[in-house]
Amino acid sequence: IEGHSSPIYSVVSIGNMLYSSSNKNFKIWSLDSMQMISDISAHTGPIKCMTIWGEKNLVVTACDKTISLWDLVSLQNVATLKGHKDEIRSLHVCNGILYSAGKGGQNFGSILGWDLRSINPCEEKEKNQDIFSLMSHQNVLYYGSRDHKVRRINLNETSASSSFEPPHFDTVTSLAILRDQLISGSRDKNMKLWQLNTPFNNLVNTCYGHQDYINTLETNQNLNLVYSGSRDGRIKIWNLKNQNKLYCISDLNDHQQSVNCITNLNDQFENMFASVSSDKTIKIWQPQEEGLSQYMICLLYTSDAADDLLCVDLGGRRIIKKKKQIN
Repeated sequence: IEGHSSPIYSVVSIGNMLYSSSNKNFKIWSLDSMQMISDISAHTGPIKCMTIWGEKNLVVTACDKTISLWDLVSLQNVATLKGHKDEIRSLHVCNGILYSAGKGGQNFGSILGWDLRSINPCEEKEKNQDIFSLMSHQNVLYYGSRDHKVRRINLNETSASSSFEPPHFDTVTSLAILRDQLISGSRDKNMKLWQLNTPFNNLVNTCYGHQDYINTLETNQNLNLVYSGSRDGRIKIWNLKNQNKLYCISDLNDHQQSVNCITNLNDQFENMFASVSSDKTIKIWQPQEEGLSQYMICLLYTSDAADDLLCVDLGGRRIIKKKKQIN
C-alpha cells in the first residue's frame, strides 16, 4: 500500500484490521477489502511505535514523550499519558499493564507502567537505560538497549534486572519469543538465540543474518517461523531446527528502503504477515506451495506499479500479486 506520504514506522493488527503509523497520523486498513478505512490525525510528529491493548479495546500510539490511547470502535482519543523525559521507542502490554520504554536518567526510569486507574504511571523501572525494544514471556519482561545488552525483569519479584551474556556488538533493536526461546536482533546485523530457563550461559547460538542493521523481529502465529527486517529493505524468514539454530528459508527484497516493522496477522489469514518501510509502502505477505516449489506471495497496495502482471484497481489504487520463490 502506498498508504502514507512519509516513512511508515510501525504496524499492528487485530482481527481483520491493520493499523499503520507515520508522521503525525495513523491509518486503519481492512484486510478483507484491502482498502483504507480511516486516517487519524494523532500527534504533532512521527509516531515511532504503537500497540493494541486488547483487553481495554484500545490502540496505543507514542510520539516523542507522549502516549495517546484511542478507542478501537469510535477511534476517539480517550486519554493522553505523559511521564517520560525522552523519546518513547517501544510499547508492550503484559498482565494488564501497558509498559512504555525509552531513554531514562539518573532520577527517572526508562520503563514506565500504566494501568489506567490514573493518568500517572503505576510503575517505574530501570533508571539510566536507553531502551529500544520490549517483550514479555511468563511474567518476565525482557528489554534490549543501546548498551548492546538484553536484560530481564521478573515481574513477580522486586530483584534487580539481570543481563544475558555475551552481549551484542551494537544496539539491541528488537526481540521475539519462539518456542520458549528469546531471539534478539541488533544493529550489529546479527540475531542471538537465548535459552530462557537457565540463570546463566543463556546463549544458544548467534546467527549472522543480515548485511545491515536489523530493525524488527516477529514470529508467525504457529510460532515456528521468525521474520526479520533490516535497514537495507530486506526481509528474511527463518526456521528453528533442532532448537538450537536458525535457518533462512526465504530472502525477500521488495522494499526499496528500510523495513521498520513487521507484524503477523490473525489466524484467519493463514500465517500472512505485514511489513512497513521508509519507502512509504505496506506489504502483505502470504506463504503458499505450488507443486514442489514454495512461494511467498506479496500483496502490494500501491498507485504506481502498472508494469506488474496481475493488478486489480481499487479506487485509484492497485493490488499487485508478486510471486517470490523461496530458495
